[in-house]
Amino acid sequence: MGGVVNLVARRPIERAREFIVNRSSRGETDALGYVSQPFSGGWGGTLVAGGHWHEQNDIDGDGWADLPSYGRAEIRPRVFWDNHRGSSLFVTAGATRESRTGGTVDGAVIPATNAPYREMLDTGRYDFGFVGQTLLSNRYVISVRSSGTWLSHDHAFGDVRERDTRDTFFGEVSARQHVGRHMVVVGAAIDRDRFNPKDVPQFGYAFTTPGVFAQDDVDVTPWLAVSGSVRLDHHNVYGTFLSPRVSALFRSGGLGKSSVSRYRILSLIGAHGRNGSGRIVAADASRTTAGGNRAQCVVRRDTNARFVLCNGNRVRVPHSRLSFCRANDCVRACESTVCLHECRH
Repeated sequence: MGGVVNLVARRPIERAREFIVNRSSRGETDALGYVSQPFSGGWGGTLVAGGHWHEQNDIDGDGWADLPSYGRAEIRPRVFWDNHRGSSLFVTAGATRESRTGGTVDGAVIPATNAPYREMLDTGRYDFGFVGQTLLSNRYVISVRSSGTWLSHDHAFGDVRERDTRDTFFGEVSARQHVGRHMVVVGAAIDRDRFNPKDVPQFGYAFTTPGVFAQDDVDVTPWLAVSGSVRLDHHNVYGTFLSPRVSALFRSGGLGKSSVSRYRILSLIGAHGRNGSGRIVAADASRTTAGGNRAQCVVRRDTNARFVLCNGNRVRVPHSRLSFCRANDCVRACESTVCLHECRH
């Protein structure tokens, strides 16, 4: 049912209860339920659970299953928290079990052996993940993220059986800070990948790769940003790798200027997102002043700091003091002298 209804990525903005049942002409049945519930204190949660079944089909009548039979069940809870002051948390876990049967259908045999041949596969998949960040001293954004999976297969090819398990783990911690025009990111990460084929152990492996990285994004001009990064990884089997990178981002659309009384407020037209340490979003607001002039403003935000562009200068505003532009307020970024009084007429 992928692509039909997006229930996995939806956030718990409002209370919701949804159930979907699907049946196909080839004997496939899908039942899926979605529950969403926001809570107080910035908490919220969602739950997706479903069951899927398929009947075995021998479409051309040759005794071989063109469509195998299977039964599958999955469940995925997710928990969200955001205090709207720079700290947030996302936690999820999932479990899936599936049994699949193919090969010859009941009563059929393979002519070469005059015996039935069945293929069966039992699969189990379990995973977890979390992403968290917090704002320290209105300057540093500390981010932590981690994920892990455990996958098992029990595969039968007639009388031959193959069993294997695979587990992966990833963890990363990073810190970001704005220094003038620079966005500086430093961090460390570790990645583990282990494969254990129980019946053919010679193909097993276990890889562990810790690493450190640093990145510097520089806004050279309003239409040009340059990024330089370096990453050092050590693989327990294949050695050490150094990965430097330099890139440039050109923003199309240009800059527009608006005159308000004797003050000029820079308005960013068509701001483009930037991958890496954060994204840029433009939020416009305007109102007509008493003198007939129309005031325009832009709040420029990314994941760890927010800025107001006024008189050609970028003014940093802490998360705790920032509210969005509103049509009747022009710019009201905080309740202190950092507010852009030039925009208030």
